[in-house]
Amino acid sequence: MLTRYGERFNGRKMGCSKLGYYYSDDPTIVAVSYERHDEMPCGTMLEVCGPTGCHLMMRKDTCPGCHAHMFDLSEAGNALVCGESYGLCNATVTKVVPNENVQAPPPEAPPAEEPPPEPPPSDATPPDEATLLSYLLTMERQAPLPEAPAAPDYDAEGVATP
Repeated sequence: MLTRYGERFNGRKMGCSKLGYYYSDDPTIVAVSYERHDEMPCGTMLEVCGPTGCHLMMRKDTCPGCHAHMFDLSEAGNALVCGESYGLCNATVTKVVPNENVQAPPPEAPPAEEPPPEPPPSDATPPDEATLLSYLLTMERQAPLPEAPAAPDYDAEGVATP
């Protein structure tokens, strides 16, 4: 059975003091009865399944008025799990036990940088357009490009003037 806190507890330190203060809008807060302290110590991850589905929460407090099969949720957590029956609802609460056999994947190695392709030798046949474009796109710019020379002016007869 799930119950809910009251908003009057907002800002108060929770029983699991290292886990902060109570706020109604924190949907992860679960308080357990004294009978569950050893079974579900502070910080235990819990899967709480009610009429709206299952949600991951954490034991952060103690509910002195709860019996062994009652769990007290924040207002946000209660609404999330109980939906329209906000306040009291039947639910199952299961400890989420980390699987010690699961290993995190190794960090991905950065991709190896491929060196840019070698420029074609000057006495070779000129490269095709695709090869030249590939070379230009992969080469690193070592120095700024020179400025283009100013375009010459032309006279009325189409002759360039200095």
